[in-house]
Amino acid sequence: MSLFYTPNPQDKMVIAFRQWLLKRAGGKIPWFGYDKLPPAEADKNKLFDVWTTHTKDCQVCQRALNNIKRVTNFSYISAAICLFLGIMLDARLSAQSALNSDEIWLIAPHWSFWLLMGSGTLLGLGGYFLQKFSRLFYVYKFEHAHND
Repeated sequence: MSLFYTPNPQDKMVIAFRQWLLKRAGGKIPWFGYDKLPPAEADKNKLFDVWTTHTKDCQVCQRALNNIKRVTNFSYISAAICLFLGIMLDARLSAQSALNSDEIWLIAPHWSFWLLMGSGTLLGLGGYFLQKFSRLFYVYKFEHAHND
């Protein structure tokens, strides 16, 4: 039976450190000669830097970040195509309706225009929120004082 359960292969170094701690250090960290701890890190950028401390070395996080970037780019491109097609469709349908009517401004757009505009908006918002989410792989600012 193992003393430590670590489900990810990235945790091999944790297992090795714990085994070294048990075998070589007597189960605790030898702080001989040190009376006090080093000062706390005051620079928030260094303190919350997830990229340097984890993401750049973690293959799972690298793959996840690349997949998020791909989906974000696909979302933005699809949104632009939907908006472009919606404007083109509305222009053609409005031009056809204008031949039959004198008041073009009173003609409501076709339902497919609204479908394409809504799809483009949702895809654009999805890309925006994915881009915001991907920032957490670089910097994750968290303060316990704001945890309500």
